[in-house]
Amino acid sequence: MDEIHSMCAVTLIMALLEHIEGMDEHIHTINQLYLKEIGDAEVQNYKNMLVQGIMMLFHYNLEATFSSF
Repeated sequence: MDEIHSMCAVTLIMALLEHIEGMDEHIHTINQLYLKEIGDAEVQNYKNMLVQGIMMLFHYNLEATFSSF
């Protein structure tokens, strides 16, 4: 159930990336959170949402996201 609620957080982060400039400095932290959560996630829909969040990071700033990996 916590993973279902966490989907809202991923959606919120994606909305911030879409509408707020200057989020570049947070990309590494967000990416590391997503990667940790993907490893721990049990619900497939949550894993899919996290992958979507990572793809949004690539869309927002390709170079910073690649550097984060």
